[in-house]
Amino acid sequence: MSAVINFLAGNAQVLMDGADISYIPLWLMLASIGFAMLVGIIAGYFPAKRAMKLSPLEAIRNN
Repeated sequence: MSAVINFLAGNAQVLMDGADISYIPLWLMLASIGFAMLVGIIAGYFPAKRAMKLSPLEAIRNN
C-alpha cells in the first residue's frame, strides 16, 4: 500500500525532492500479518473444538 501511495504521489509530482510520503517498516507489515493469522486461527479453533464434541445426529436433530 505504501508503494502505491508513493508511486501515485510521484506521478502527480507532489514531491519535488523525491522523499516518500508513506513508509511502512517491514517488521510492522510482518507483525500485522502474523497477528491477523493468529486471530484467524483462534477464531476458528474454538468453534471447531465445540463441533468435535457434538455428534452428527444431534447436530442434524437440532437444526
